[in-house]
Amino acid sequence: KSNWYKSHLNIGLIIPTGSNKRDLPYQLHTGNGYFSSLIGFTILFQGKKFSGGLQPIYRSPLHMNSKNYKLGNYLDFNYWVSYLLANNISISYRQNYHNKGSISGIDETLDIKDMILNNSSNYGHIILDNAFGLNFSFSNRNLRNSRLSLEYSFPIYQSFNGLQVGNINMFNISLQYSPGGHKKH
Repeated sequence: KSNWYKSHLNIGLIIPTGSNKRDLPYQLHTGNGYFSSLIGFTILFQGKKFSGGLQPIYRSPLHMNSKNYKLGNYLDFNYWVSYLLANNISISYRQNYHNKGSISGIDETLDIKDMILNNSSNYGHIILDNAFGLNFSFSNRNLRNSRLSLEYSFPIYQSFNGLQVGNINMFNISLQYSPGGHKKH
């Protein structure tokens, strides 16, 4: 039996949590006030030295909220490759494409003269990020199928609707667990 290829489907319903009751700018609410659908898939391949995969995830609001707006559709597309350098150390390269659509509708309680974030035209973007990583797998029985990942990412393309602040370089440290294992990379 060969386990070099794995895939799964993502289907979900995002329920409204948090709050959108206060008169805050669109991006400062802790919730959105509507249900959204989620669909996507993940494909992963793993060989002795190389692994890689891709994962598109699409979210779409199903209706307007009580303030008569909904945030735009959102596509998040990741693809990556990694190479095993030594027994428990690998390097990785990843690109991430974000496409966040414009707001539909308008919150009439927000005055665009008060704050730039109150303008629904200043929402939505396309961003393409590059990321380079270093991964450490654990062989200890208690930490089996876990790894520590260090990743540096930076945008290579950014396009924003209206007036928005661009992304900057980021450094991410994460501890990851994969129930099915990840062959040390």
